Amino acid sequence: MLCYEVYTIVGDQALLVYEQALRDRFMEWCSGIVTFRVPQTADVSYTVTSYDDVKKRADRMMRQRAKLIVGTHTIEFDGMLHGLRLWARTAGLLRGRSSRAVEDALAKLRNHVAHPSDHHLDSPVGVARTVRDLTELINQLWGQATPDGRLYPAPLHREVAVLSWNSSGRTRMEPAGALTTADSMEGQEGDEYQHVVVRAIPFIPGSRWNDAHWAEFDTRYETTRFPTEFLWGPGTRAEARKWLEHEQPEGDSIDFTDRVFLIQDNGRLLPPMRPAVAAGLSDSERVGIWHAVRADFPTTPSYTSEAPKITAPVTPAAPVTAPPALRRSLAPAPTTKPFALLPPCSDRSRRYDPHPSGYPHRSSGPTSRERYGLE
Repeated sequence: MLCYEVYTIVGDQALLVYEQALRDRFMEWCSGIVTFRVPQTADVSYTVTSYDDVKKRADRMMRQRAKLIVGTHTIEFDGMLHGLRLWARTAGLLRGRSSRAVEDALAKLRNHVAHPSDHHLDSPVGVARTVRDLTELINQLWGQATPDGRLYPAPLHREVAVLSWNSSGRTRMEPAGALTTADSMEGQEGDEYQHVVVRAIPFIPGSRWNDAHWAEFDTRYETTRFPTEFLWGPGTRAEARKWLEHEQPEGDSIDFTDRVFLIQDNGRLLPPMRPAVAAGLSDSERVGIWHAVRADFPTTPSYTSEAPKITAPVTPAAPVTAPPALRRSLAPAPTTKPFALLPPCSDRSRRYDPHPSGYPHRSSGPTSRERYGLE
């Protein structure tokens, strides 16, 4: 049942599918014609009926320092795994910044299997993850994201929620439905709490998508792990309920991968912001050097010793200045039910090994996945 040799064979065979899947997808993409850009001459196109034709043509074009034309870009293309991976990224078939490292590790694992230099064994857990990662990658090549995927997840659902805070630093997050009818909390709070309405990723027990930085929400800077959209506020609980009843906003779905962030350096490095927000800044606020980066997640360290501020949303038509600050305290009110935050559980914390190191059917050294940084 737990024969590591059999599991290793399964994992190795799965890795050999990696390049073949890229080849098959390339043939569909090119529709039988590949075009190369040759230095100091016109572009040349060739008809291909199989990937063997592609590989032979790529070898000849490489000797002429020609590059494959992919949309508006050109790439060095040798027809091998490296060239296919570069093509898939350039063509936009694979997405995400975090997944790049896994793609690179899977390629190294595939090369290790195709050109072995020593004996290796993989664990059942490692093989299952290899198959899962390759399944996600192949699905993504054909445009199919994976619900709850690790590498190429489907767009996440956001719900309308209310963030609340008071002068003592207490914060809480609750679904908008909790405010659509009058409740006892409204009379007890008075004007102590301020509220803003947002679209945010809801808390689901055990989900990897729970945002541990929801209480750091800032309308100017990207300080939450997943995109959080400002809708209204700040105001009292009664005002928030009135706005919700009138506008009746709904949830949506959003892809958080490959986001563009702008980072301003005006003597100190400021947190990242969305381009739409930066476009609404006044001339005096645009000073310094700006950097554009593409990433799946913004950085979330403590940038200053002060609590981040909920700045009113900035748009080119109507830039507005800041209301009171939302403190960093993550302590929710005792009445907070659906949105209480728990720390996300990493894959490593769920690892198990039915046999201790040194067991006769398992190598005592690192597995192939551990060797190439996949564990």
